[in-house]
Amino acid sequence: MNVNKYTEKAQEAVLAAQQLASRQQHAEMTPEHLLVALIQQRDGIVPAVLGKMTVDTTYEYQGTKDVDGATCAVIQPTVTMKLEGEAKLPMTVKDQSSSGEILFNEDQGRLQSSLVKQNMTIEVTVGSNQSVQQTIHQTMSLKVTPVK
Repeated sequence: MNVNKYTEKAQEAVLAAQQLASRQQHAEMTPEHLLVALIQQRDGIVPAVLGKMTVDTTYEYQGTKDVDGATCAVIQPTVTMKLEGEAKLPMTVKDQSSSGEILFNEDQGRLQSSLVKQNMTIEVTVGSNQSVQQTIHQTMSLKVTPVK
């Protein structure tokens, strides 16, 4: 791959993706790192094509449960994404759902674990009479291991 043949914006995106992978202590840069870099790029083509995306997260307390001998508060997150504004390719969120739980260890006053799953189907209009549907499945998981 000869990065010197890329446009300046493309070179910036590759560098930002490499930096993101490094900050997250990942062994390699993946397409997901590049996608995040392209979406976050100021004055880039990807934000112009996508338009404005809003992510709303709400949290609902579900009570407590015992996990490994500790009392944990159970919090249920709900994630909703909205596509708004003037996108060069009109997109519509057709269907979405989220599930999961966040466990907060009340005995130790810290996060125990977090799991959020999200599914979303987006329809992209291409030209005057074509549309493409894309379904995204995303899982975010975190388990905290205390230092002894």
